[in-house]
Amino acid sequence: MTTGTHNLWTSAGAVRLRRYAHVATVCALLLSTMGGCASVTNPVANGVPARLVPDELLAPSKNELKTIPLNWLAQPDADVYKLASGDILGVYIEGILGEPDQPPPINFPDVADMPPSVGYPFPIGKDGTVPLPLVDPIKVEG
Repeated sequence: MTTGTHNLWTSAGAVRLRRYAHVATVCALLLSTMGGCASVTNPVANGVPARLVPDELLAPSKNELKTIPLNWLAQPDADVYKLASGDILGVYIEGILGEPDQPPPINFPDVADMPPSVGYPFPIGKDGTVPLPLVDPIKVEG
């Protein structure tokens, strides 16, 4: 008898579940169709015609403006700086230069328009190379 009741109870639950699924599907379809109607029936959705906007809210007229060549808007290429003998490079190699767990040194130049540099100072030699620890001198000139 419990087996029959259990099957009956399961069948009724399945019917109820299907009914809720149908109701939820219908509600979802109705809700999804309600959002798009406002653009058809609402005249404000297209904006206010320009003839109805007060003059004090309008932007200045562009009739007096002149067209300029687009190449005037381009910026000139920045001068490329090439490394040379006597320049000083800031180099930081973790585990090789400096102490472990210490950040690299930061140098703030005296000249205000120069950015700060990070790393240990290594001058470029007369032959255009930089002597670094554990490797042969590296050519950096040019």
